Amino acid sequence: MILLRWCALLVLLGAAAWADTLMLETQPIRELGPYSAQFLDRAGTLDAASAVALWRDGGFSDVRGPHADPGYGTAPLWLAIEIEGSAMSGTYLLATNLPYIPALRVDLLRSTGAVETLLDRRPDTPHRRVPPPRGPPGYFDGPSVQSAPFQLAPGERATLLVRFTPYGFGVLPLSLETPGSNTQRRTTDRLVAVAFYAFAVTKALLLAVLVLALRAPGGRAFLAFMLSGLVLVAQIDGLFFALLWPMAPGWNLVASFPMLMAT
Repeated sequence: MILLRWCALLVLLGAAAWADTLMLETQPIRELGPYSAQFLDRAGTLDAASAVALWRDGGFSDVRGPHADPGYGTAPLWLAIEIEGSAMSGTYLLATNLPYIPALRVDLLRSTGAVETLLDRRPDTPHRRVPPPRGPPGYFDGPSVQSAPFQLAPGERATLLVRFTPYGFGVLPLSLETPGSNTQRRTTDRLVAVAFYAFAVTKALLLAVLVLALRAPGGRAFLAFMLSGLVLVAQIDGLFFALLWPMAPGWNLVASFPMLMAT
C-alpha cells in the first residue's frame, strides 16, 4: 500500500556527483528517487565502506523515477541519499510501506565520520515489535518497516546509505518521515488493512452461507480458492509472520511459495 501525498521539496546543489542534496523540512518526503544515487551489486561483494568509496568516485547512477526499482532478483541494491538539516533542528526516520522486507539496512553517515545504523533487517531476523532503544535498530510496525529516528542540526549534512536485497520485491518506496507524519502514516495503513480484511472476511462468510444454502455445483471449490488467495495475501502482508511464526524468519521467507502452489 503506497499512499502518495503532496510534499514540499527544496533542492540545493550538493557535492554529490549524481544526486541533489535533500533539504529536510517539517513535511514528509514520499518520493526519494530524484535525490538518490544507486548501484546494483550483481556480484554481491560490496560492503558499506566499498559502497561509499564507489559512490564518492561517481560509480553510482541516477534513480530514474520516484522510487528505486532493481527489478526481480536477489542482487543487493545500494542507495546513497545526501540530506541536510533545515533551519530548525529536527527528528526524522526512514520508512517504507512495503508489507515485508527480509533484507534492508540503513546507515547514517555524518559529516564528522560517525556512522549510525538506523535499521538492519536480515533474512534471519525474527519479527519484533519493540521500538528502539529497547528493541533492535529498525522494526516492523503494522504493515510497514521503519528505521530508528535520527536528528540533524540546522545546516548539518549527512548521507543515508541503504542496502536493499529484493527477494521478490522490486520497487523500494522509501520515504523520509517526521514523528508526526509517521504516526499519521501508520494509522492510515492500519485502517486500510483493517478495512480490507474486514471486507474480505465478511465476503467469505456471506459466500459460505450462499454455498451452503444453494448447494451450487463448484461453490465449495470457489470458496476454497478465495480463502486460499486471502491466506496468501495475509502472508505477503506479514500478518502471519507477526501472529503465527514470529521466530521463524527462514520459513516465512519461503512460505509464500507453497501457499501460491496451493492456490
